[in-house]
Amino acid sequence: MTGSRRAVVASAILAAAAAASGPLAAESFQGVVHYAVHSGDRSGATDVGYMTDGSTLRFDVAAQGMNVYALLDLRSGIMTSVMPAQKMYMSMNLGAERGGEGPAPSGPAPRIERTGRTETIAGHTCEHVVITPADGTPIDICGARDLGNFLSLDRVAGAPGGAGLAIPQGWEQVAATFEGGFFPLKIERIDGGKRETLIEATRVERKQLDPALFTVPPGFREMDLGGAAPPRR
Repeated sequence: MTGSRRAVVASAILAAAAAASGPLAAESFQGVVHYAVHSGDRSGATDVGYMTDGSTLRFDVAAQGMNVYALLDLRSGIMTSVMPAQKMYMSMNLGAERGGEGPAPSGPAPRIERTGRTETIAGHTCEHVVITPADGTPIDICGARDLGNFLSLDRVAGAPGGAGLAIPQGWEQVAATFEGGFFPLKIERIDGGKRETLIEATRVERKQLDPALFTVPPGFREMDLGGAAPPRR
């Protein structure tokens, strides 16, 4: 995915997260949502599974015959990439990468247009909401109400050593626009009247999640370019 596409997706996810942080927001979804993430170069889509326990996100990625997953601890800002086949992992402190400042500033809040148009995706009805960031590139997010919250930022904001994932200043109206949850099932970029699908849900599974899914398995070794690391216990 190119840098511009990553920026569009990041803006869309931040808007969805802010929407899920309102005072009347529903509980977070429990289960797995499978997404097709399109690369934009017609090379096909990458399958990504989304899970969360409320403080950690897990993304399972299946691409080019390799299965890996990433854990993002929303309290610390640490991203851990796990490679089960190699029984190895590597971690990165996203806040430290920016000098301990936490995530990059999001900029001015976007303009929001609720279209009233709905669609059924992966068996769930979602409403199309057009979000236009400050850079002027409109994003259409089709968000479901019956799946609760994609991510509620107010659950982790202000946590000790947190990653600074509070609702950005000026984005309060994004949270106030939605009530009862907002879970993106499709994200499209609108460019000159043409639509390009970036992400679309393909299957939704409601189920209880094993807490072990959000940890590095025992015995996995941390990748260390300077030498072998001891096994994780």
